[in-house]
Amino acid sequence: MITYSLLQLENQILSKFQSGFREGFNCEGALQYVINEWKETKGNGRMTGVIFLDLKRAFEMIDRSMLFDKLSKYGISGVVWKWFECYIPT
Repeated sequence: MITYSLLQLENQILSKFQSGFREGFNCEGALQYVINEWKETKGNGRMTGVIFLDLKRAFEMIDRSMLFDKLSKYGISGVVWKWFECYIPT
């Protein structure tokens, strides 16, 4: 029951495209998805911008209150705010 509830919460917070740290998802699947998207975009004569982030240990030493003050200042809210709340250790 608890696992089911946590999975429901995870599905509400995380994008369906979030692959890291999720059972059944992996880098290869995510990479295949974006390659297909890039090919489609290029085929339609458009450009694609890409940002890769490896956040595994990025937030371990950050001042949590300072980060959330900055996020608030820049208007970060909603699902993105929830993601940071869940991801950054207290």
